[in-house]
Amino acid sequence: MKRQRGAAAVEFALVVILVVFLLFGLIEFGRALFKWNSAVDATRRGARTAAIVAVGDAAAVLAEMRLMMPELQAGNVAIEYSIDGNFPGAACVRGTCRFVRVSVNYTFRPLVFFLPGTIPMPPFSTTYPVEALGAT
Repeated sequence: MKRQRGAAAVEFALVVILVVFLLFGLIEFGRALFKWNSAVDATRRGARTAAIVAVGDAAAVLAEMRLMMPELQAGNVAIEYSIDGNFPGAACVRGTCRFVRVSVNYTFRPLVFFLPGTIPMPPFSTTYPVEALGAT
């Protein structure tokens, strides 16, 4: 009988370790999905903002995108304008731009120790037809 009580404790310890790893893995998967969705929404907000502010106003676009993803840096965001919808296209100025595309390159960083240090996500981008582009 004494041996079986010790065996139960060992089995419990092994199962708890497995369950804890599984639990933290699921939590990180949920965080990754949340960041994925945030990146998609951030590109939509950025493209919408880029379509209505002045051409090249990257600060306004980045500020709007940071409402969804505060950790975004300017180096992770690309804003492109186009006359005909082909990116990269011919350079355009206010009045000649017809489309804007905002892209985000983001690397997910898990918090738990047993997952890789970084997980690159695919680039996210949204293309929008421009409106006034800062004209009043």
